[in-house]
Amino acid sequence: MAARAVFLDRDGTLNHPAAPGDYITEPRGLRLFDGAAQAVALLRSLGYLCVVVSNQRGVSLGLMSAQGLRAVDDRLRELAAVDASYYCTHGLAERCACRKPRAGLLVRASAELDIDLSRSWMVGDRQSDCEAGRRVGCRTVLVAPRDGALLAAAHRIATTTPAARSLGPSGALAA
Repeated sequence: MAARAVFLDRDGTLNHPAAPGDYITEPRGLRLFDGAAQAVALLRSLGYLCVVVSNQRGVSLGLMSAQGLRAVDDRLRELAAVDASYYCTHGLAERCACRKPRAGLLVRASAELDIDLSRSWMVGDRQSDCEAGRRVGCRTVLVAPRDGALLAAAHRIATTTPAARSLGPSGALAA
């Protein structure tokens, strides 16, 4: 049976975004929102894969290298145990299929990780994130870019999951 996943936007959903027009180009610039690592842990405990899908055109603009993006992603994986990451590094003029709101990143992840998109979620801080999820049949949650928002979204997802009946008051799986 294909896996369920929660697709997560990165900047503004998992971590504090860079200043407008700027990019997170170094691992030390990545600061998770409070509750983000706990949200990922909760979702994974419910059997969801947690997959980052993020537009990172700073690479195409020459503001960061692919190696720098990998280093930031490695740091993200240290802080929040996501299962996989998919990035669109194309510029706006390239009209690629992977830049959200297009759904190419989700389709690719689905094929590579054997994900059932109809049993999956897309969580992001922009309408373009949710639009990408809707285009492939995912349920969606729009979050505000602030501390605790992703954890609240994870609890919302948990209440729609059959395993949620086993959750204790703290949101942890009951033994």
